[in-house]
Amino acid sequence: PVRTIAGISNLATRAENREAKQLVTKAYLAMLAEAGLTHALMDIFDDRLVRMAKAAGILASENLFSWTMLD
Repeated sequence: PVRTIAGISNLATRAENREAKQLVTKAYLAMLAEAGLTHALMDIFDDRLVRMAKAAGILASENLFSWTMLD
């Protein structure tokens, strides 16, 4: 199978506005997850981004969704 990787955090490296950077990064991650992204290089200390990545991976899979999957 084809595997893809993207440097999510590199997208907004020079962005000065933190809120705008986070918004663009999360939107980009969601778009890539929908397109079949299999691996992401990202800021693991950004709790919201990590949770969003986990949720995107769950929703992009072919498994049945359960709220317990997000714990």
